[in-house]
Amino acid sequence: MLLDKFHCPLCRGALRPFNADYLACRSCNEPVFVQNGVVDFVRGRFDTMLDADQYDETHGVDDDRAAQRYQAIQRFAGDRWPESFGSVLEVGCGTGLFSRALLASGSARDAVLTDVSVAMLSACRDQLASRGLLARIPVAFATYSGEENMFRDAVFDTCAGTSVLHHILDVRGFLAEVFRSLKPGGRALFLEPNLRFHRALMHTLADVVAQLQSRGDAFSQDRQKLHNVLSEGRRAMLHQGDLAFLVSLEDKHMFEADAFEQMGLELGFASAEALPCGVHATGVAVVSTLCSQLGVGDAVRRDVMQLLPAYASRYIGLLSPRDQSSMFLLWLEKGVGPQQRSFRGPEPDEEADFLAEVPPDPAGGLPRQWSFGLEARPTQDGIGLQLSGWCLVNADIRWLRITLEGVTRETPVWRPRPDVQNLVNGNGLYSAWNALCSGVDTELAFEGVAPSTDGLALAIEIELMSGHLIQVKTPERLPLGEPISIAP
Repeated sequence: MLLDKFHCPLCRGALRPFNADYLACRSCNEPVFVQNGVVDFVRGRFDTMLDADQYDETHGVDDDRAAQRYQAIQRFAGDRWPESFGSVLEVGCGTGLFSRALLASGSARDAVLTDVSVAMLSACRDQLASRGLLARIPVAFATYSGEENMFRDAVFDTCAGTSVLHHILDVRGFLAEVFRSLKPGGRALFLEPNLRFHRALMHTLADVVAQLQSRGDAFSQDRQKLHNVLSEGRRAMLHQGDLAFLVSLEDKHMFEADAFEQMGLELGFASAEALPCGVHATGVAVVSTLCSQLGVGDAVRRDVMQLLPAYASRYIGLLSPRDQSSMFLLWLEKGVGPQQRSFRGPEPDEEADFLAEVPPDPAGGLPRQWSFGLEARPTQDGIGLQLSGWCLVNADIRWLRITLEGVTRETPVWRPRPDVQNLVNGNGLYSAWNALCSGVDTELAFEGVAPSTDGLALAIEIELMSGHLIQVKTPERLPLGEPISIAP
């Protein structure tokens, strides 16, 4: 079980085998349970929504794809690729897409394979065993979510993960643990999505969808699938860094090259690089794969592919060459000795105080438009508010903020509203991505707010990504049990 790699999550004491079902800490006797050969540090606190039994079939995982992925990562790394990976920690191994190629290559001395799910690790072990790969080197399997303090200091030469960092809530805290567990001169590599590319791609796809919609074709399930992708992408991208909000999402992060590199250096790594994984100047290959995954029909898919290159020039074409890649290979290296680094912010701009005396309109100078329906009713704990509708300004919206009797709740604006694109944005003045994803439909709980026969004090604000607030004109009092509508 490679117990020399682990310690007790509570006291950092050494672990010892106790029986077939669990390990025990030599210092505090804390048990660590073992399920089917998997050391279970997570203990069911987290799990995956993926089906371990059907994962390979659903996602087309096989030996050829594993080898192709491994070779592609090696190509992107270039001369950074080591002759030997030594002792390897893989985070989020799933059913073994990377692991089977890693072990088959003979470049690892031993390996600890982790995932949040016992079922995934069991499937991974079965896949590796059926290929005879577990007989080559010592391999241990352990559950790990990125939050458990379970690895000893400086015990790995390499940490690897493909499409795993964007699932971990506290990326900075996780990378600090990776740094601690790596030996001097060790490395970490992660294959992750590029935020700037995918933001530009969503703008491109939104313009394409709006163009298809303007043709007047009957709405279809295929178009609905594209609307959903735009909306879900918008919800996550506009709240990057907001951990309290992202905790509920399966895909939590995308990465900006310079921000990641700066974070890696701040954590103590001697070098931190975001290496582009190819160039996707039109986004055609990425959207084609996306349409296949969504099951978009041939007719709509063909129309999208025909329109995409022209619209991509408006967004993807403005990115730097490095950012015209959908994925980054994030490559970190730990120095062999102490690292002393100093950081200095930008020099102050002496002319900043003499810039425009009249600040620009934070909403871009176009009319603010919205239509909300509200209904408040008493609940056991206070007031429940059903809120639906849409709002559209010429800027990105972080939150819609509703205040009842001094108690404030926030909700994102992101749900699909193709009707808003048709009725309000037919002339294309607003961003198509803003218009198509301008909906809100939620129920908010205002605990502790007491019902009142003369209604409740109501205020609604639209908070932009810039931090500016737009006040929504509302009635002074919101009646209970009576639906009301609000528009400019």
